[in-house]
Amino acid sequence: MSKIAIIGAAGEMGRWWAAQYLKRDLEVILSDTDQAKVEKVVRSFSNLYEGKVAYMPAELAIKEASEVVIATPLTQVEQVIEQYKELLRCKTVSDIASVKNGILHTLTSTSKKSFSLHPMWGGATEGFENQNLIIIPTRPLESDYQAFFCEMKERFREMGANVIHVKDGQEHDKLMAWTLGLPHYMHLALAITQQQSGLGTALHYGRDSEPHLLSRICSESVVNSDPNLYGPIQMRNAFVLPALDDFLNNITRITKAITFGDMESIEADVQRALDYFSKGKDQYQHHQKEQQKYGVTLDAALQKEMRFRQEHGLINDVHSGNEIADLHGLYPLVHIAAGITMSQSGIPFEDLSRVEGTTAT
Repeated sequence: MSKIAIIGAAGEMGRWWAAQYLKRDLEVILSDTDQAKVEKVVRSFSNLYEGKVAYMPAELAIKEASEVVIATPLTQVEQVIEQYKELLRCKTVSDIASVKNGILHTLTSTSKKSFSLHPMWGGATEGFENQNLIIIPTRPLESDYQAFFCEMKERFREMGANVIHVKDGQEHDKLMAWTLGLPHYMHLALAITQQQSGLGTALHYGRDSEPHLLSRICSESVVNSDPNLYGPIQMRNAFVLPALDDFLNNITRITKAITFGDMESIEADVQRALDYFSKGKDQYQHHQKEQQKYGVTLDAALQKEMRFRQEHGLINDVHSGNEIADLHGLYPLVHIAAGITMSQSGIPFEDLSRVEGTTAT
């Protein structure tokens, strides 16, 4: 590779992508509509990578580079590609958007050396190592393009990513409706409900049940995200609303069962979700394996929580056990409903789990 232009480099993932290429001694050209912000990013990198990073307006950056990464907000990706289509024709071009509806068609008509990426992590991740990276071809895997696409997959494997080949944008967006859209929606709703509880945030530090701790951390992650990123992920993916409709119907049915003390219905719903997660597997062995994964995730979350409490000197509020139980009772209800909703997706659990990321799943 020679020079790589990153369009949208002032954003979180644009900065992240630039940092990864600079670490590998590659030259990058950063561009963004917010010139003051991107020049600040360039200065922050220049101390470590002198002579390897520069700012240029988008048109000049694309002309100068042999490869272009479109890292703009989701709502701007197609517009940027269309605006610079003629300049991009002879370049290697990729995007890193979370929804692919329309973007792949635009890439296909722009460059014969294009492909689409979706990093299943956020900007706080240290590197590619052991992270799930979705890659999607923009044209049939034949002849020269097949060789090019395989080369791109191998590049990111060598960087340490778990490279996941998804066949097209429709398959990608359907997977994302259940692995991004539904969890984001669910954890935002939990965060709002917690805010409405009247319980101080300090209550939860040190008093969380295990499921509540992980759910709360996911909720905090979602509400600390940019709404301009979160919103389009929900609104531009045609598969999200059907998933949310199923989820709300399941919440209503389980709530009704709780209201009327219908244990038979609750047991049936739990079993239905369990059958989905363990289909084709020995249920006991599957349970043991998932418990190990859960334990590792919980330990990491607890360590992070302890560091946060120490850094911020958090003191727990005093509340009754009933108040805590009232709020924590939400979490099993929501997660059972989510499990049933996934079982209704028509997507095998193995396909959903292989694209999970470190965002809010």
